[in-house]
Amino acid sequence: MINITGLDGSNVINVYSIDGKILYSQDVQDTAITLSLSGISPGLIVIEIINDEGIAILTEKIVKM
Repeated sequence: MINITGLDGSNVINVYSIDGKILYSQDVQDTAITLSLSGISPGLIVIEIINDEGIAILTEKIVKM
């Protein structure tokens, strides 16, 4: 699980495989969210948070074990 805090209202959270395939996407209307990555295979993934203006405010690579 991954906890994401400090969000400011309307955001989209996308999770991609390293080859760019979207694995998960969710609209978030809260200041915090907990992502469960249990359905995602181990490997390198990219988490991207996009604000309501369509600007990526965070892009982070994570190794899922």
